[in-house]
Amino acid sequence: MRATFVLAGLSLSLAVGVPSAQARLSTEAALYQSAAPRLGGPESPRAHTIITEYRPRQWDIHGCDYIAGWVNTSPQRHKVIYAHGMDDYIVGVGRLQPNGRWAIWTRLPFSDDPDVRVATVVRRSATRWDILRQGKKIGWARGPDGPEAATALLSICLY
Repeated sequence: MRATFVLAGLSLSLAVGVPSAQARLSTEAALYQSAAPRLGGPESPRAHTIITEYRPRQWDIHGCDYIAGWVNTSPQRHKVIYAHGMDDYIVGVGRLQPNGRWAIWTRLPFSDDPDVRVATVVRRSATRWDILRQGKKIGWARGPDGPEAATALLSICLY
């Protein structure tokens, strides 16, 4: 009888200690100091951001001195990424290229100017991404949603 209570208590403590499958993972992105000299280097809040998924295919942006912004993807997730500013205007787009890399484009809000390609994001491992500009590594992203974090960093945080 005593062994039964100990076993039940152990099972209860294991069940309470297991993290929820609904836990939200964050992804962090940053630029190297040489890539962001006008921003004050990597210590600058504008050269660093964290995104957290709050709904399937939608992320909140934290940090980078920006009041409000969010990122979402197309219904066919891994095709197109959209970064929205506080007025819900799309200020950045990430597009999956045939070679598996992501091209990141920015646009000026309320402008008819064409989009400007600012970087390429390349997967290095399951949770590590490199941010490249003209073939040179200018930053990194760490976490499951690297292209989304890089799109937020390069379109919302820097402009």
